[in-house]
Formats: sequence, C-alpha cells, structure tokens
Amino acid sequence: GTTIITPNTSIVGYVGQVGLGADAIAGTADDPTLSGVQGPQLEIAAGPSVGLDGTSGVSPGDTLDDVLIGLDIQANNATIRRIDIHGFGRDDTTNADLYAEGDIRIGEDLGGDAGPDFTGTLIEYNVIGAGPTVSTFVDPGVNNRSVDGILAAGPDGGIIQYNAIGFTGRMGAFITNGADGWMVTGNDVRFNALEHDDQDGVAIGNLSGGGIVTGNYFYQNLAQGVDLYRSTGGNTIQNNTFEQNGQGTSETNAVRLFGTDNNVSYNLIRDTNGAGAPA
Repeated sequence: GTTIITPNTSIVGYVGQVGLGADAIAGTADDPTLSGVQGPQLEIAAGPSVGLDGTSGVSPGDTLDDVLIGLDIQANNATIRRIDIHGFGRDDTTNADLYAEGDIRIGEDLGGDAGPDFTGTLIEYNVIGAGPTVSTFVDPGVNNRSVDGILAAGPDGGIIQYNAIGFTGRMGAFITNGADGWMVTGNDVRFNALEHDDQDGVAIGNLSGGGIVTGNYFYQNLAQGVDLYRSTGGNTIQNNTFEQNGQGTSETNAVRLFGTDNNVSYNLIRDTNGAGAPA
C-alpha cells in the first residue's frame, strides 16, 4: 500500500452558497453549496520562473526553454483527478498561444475552429493555476502564471467539476473549436486573465455550444466570469455567483452572450464593473 507521510489538510477555494436557487432568493436552503477542494497531495509545476523567456542562452527573448503544456490529453475517456498543476505555457503569457498552451490541454486547434472529437473527459477535485494549499493558492506573479488553466479544443461532452481554478495569465477554462455539451459545475474560478483583460474565467466559444455552467463561484476575473464569444448558443448559465468580475478595462460585464437559445437564470451577480448579462 501507500503511506502518506505529510497529508495535505488544506481546503482550497470558496466555501459557501452560490446562486439563488429555485426560490430566486440568496441565502436560503435551496441554494447550491460549495465545500472547497481538498488540497491535493501531488503537485505538478513548471517551477518558479522555469522557462523564463530569453534565458536559455540561445537568443535574446527566446522561448525555447518554456514548458508549454502540463498534461496533454489526446484520447477518449480521460480522467484528471485530485492533482495540483500550475505554471505551464509561455512565461510571458501576453505573447502565448491561447489555443495551444496551459496546464491541461484536451484536443488541439486544427484550424478553422475545428478540433478532434474526443469524448468522456472528466476533470475534478483539482487545484489549477497556483499551489495546493490555502497559503499557496495565490497569484504566483509575473513569469510564473499559467497561460490557460484548462484548454479544451474540439472534444465534446466533457465535465469540469469541483475544482479551484485561478490566477492564470489568460483563460481559466477555454472551451473552444466546436467543443459541445461541456458541463462546468461546482468550481471556484477566480482572478483569471491577469495579463490579458479581455479574457475570462470560463469561455465557451468559437463554434462551441450546448454548455451547462451551474453552481460555480466566479470572483474577480479581469473580463467576464463567463464569455460565450462566437458560441453557437444553447448554453445554460444557472445558479452561479458572479462577484466583482470585469475587473479590467476591456470587457467589464459578468457574462457575455453570443448565439441563440441561451438560458441565464437564478444567478447572483453583484459588484460587477459593467453590466450583469447584457443580451
């Protein structure tokens, strides 16, 4: 068997109620409740300033020493559970490839808003974008931030649940390139897009649609908590709390809608710099 010598007893991320529940009143018994994430035992990190641009000695400003992807999933029925992962992608995230770099990649950008149609992805109970304890799940700072926390380019029907996702340079979770039917539920999504304030906590876009985003806590993402830019529609955004999103200057709403037949209901939206969820 395996003996854990130094167990991680931290509970990482938001603990408390989210959304409004069926009675449309905050703070009552029918509201979803988040319990945080049990701190993972396994930490996978690019390391402090590992791959710092321009330090390989090959040429000034080069990126040859960057570690661009932490976990790269190119298969059906993959599960990623109870790990901590952070710091992957180009260190200067403002110059990174949003469609190819980050902590966890499923599928790949094949051009023309297309990607492979893998299915059965499950990402749960992870800490993504920073360290695995209460004291280390904080902004790692310039040159140490992840590009994307999760990048799903093409696969359908995946589940992202009960994770803490934060402090990325670009996207917290980017569901793109015709990736349909993803469920994003029970996550704490905070302080994402720190180096690119037109990007988001969770984005479902570029011909992706049919997503379900429910029971999450979105806190101080620099652009939208949820962005449906160029989505085909049919998304449900329900029973989430959006608090102090739109912290940048480019995109200041809690939610941005694209496509048709989207359902936005029973969300608690407060202290947003811009609007809540303009049509």
